[in-house]
Amino acid sequence: MTTDLEEPADLIDLVGQQVGTTDWMKVTQEQLNPLADATGHQWIHTDPQRGAHGPFKVAVTGVPAELRGTSPPSLA
Repeated sequence: MTTDLEEPADLIDLVGQQVGTTDWMKVTQEQLNPLADATGHQWIHTDPQRGAHGPFKVAVTGVPAELRGTSPPSLA
């Protein structure tokens, strides 16, 4: 389903609704490395072993605020 908006104010009508959702996707370490290059090689992006014990249980990309505190399905 596509949601078309005429102007930013139209977002008010969508409060509380899910829009633009997709399935979870697996992101490889190779895909994370350019993010790490751009952000100063923070461990949460570069160290899968340490990431496994971090707040998201994996090395992560940027996490939208809406997802903080949620858990993705198993990616194994």
